Amino acid sequence: MNRRTAITGLGIYLVGTLLTGNPFAFAGNEKEKLERKVKELYNEPEDILLAKMIFGEGRDCGMEERVWIGYTPINRITDGKSYTGKGSLNNVLLHPNQYKCFSPTTIKNRKNLRKVLTPKKYEPNKWDECLFIARKIIEGKLDIFNKGQVAYVAKWRLKELKNEPEKLSWLDGYTPINSKRFKHQFYKQA
Repeated sequence: MNRRTAITGLGIYLVGTLLTGNPFAFAGNEKEKLERKVKELYNEPEDILLAKMIFGEGRDCGMEERVWIGYTPINRITDGKSYTGKGSLNNVLLHPNQYKCFSPTTIKNRKNLRKVLTPKKYEPNKWDECLFIARKIIEGKLDIFNKGQVAYVAKWRLKELKNEPEKLSWLDGYTPINSKRFKHQFYKQA
């Protein structure tokens, strides 16, 4: 951080404190800023946006599992469900409440979203792998891994929600796909 940035930040902090009693009153709303950046993603090329989703949702998974993750929006394009987005890959990827990596609703999500917006800055090797996967999926070179999967849930999350089945009611009408070796449980339409 340079001196000018530090002084500006201190000034914003002091003015906010003196005028409103809230030191962060003029700092801007990070959630709103990230929401604007997500809207700008509609203009991203499909391969880049798909790679960002794979990076945001599965960068800690193995290559094959990331391919499985990458096929979920491809299969949603034609699934006929209005709540998953329609028409284009970008519409499906950025449809509200579909992929958490594009949602700035919680602090944890915002931390991940900042990485998703500039992945090469944070994990360049993982980003390169995700971009490679996305391009091969779009080219149709990895169709052997397409099992019709349209949804997935982290297995730790399934265990966590075992006693709250109402939170998983959105899975009604989906059939689990055998994915024992993965960190996620994948689903296809029944």
